[in-house]
Amino acid sequence: MGVRKYVVIFIISLIVVVASVAITEGAAVNPFCYAVCSRDFWDDKCLGLCIKGRFNYGYCGLQPDGPDILCCCQH
Repeated sequence: MGVRKYVVIFIISLIVVVASVAITEGAAVNPFCYAVCSRDFWDDKCLGLCIKGRFNYGYCGLQPDGPDILCCCQH
């Protein structure tokens, strides 16, 4: 019982830290954005990367948390 209590406390504290970082950044962070898109790595290669990662769709788009255009995958 003692170890389980510490694991639950750890998981809750981890969720709180991730949520507070997302709030202080001013925007939600998309956890499915992986690679930075470029002239050589655009939607077709992004889609291929996402399909390889077992996602259904991939696109290059500007994210609210930074200046880079990122490859984002969706189910």
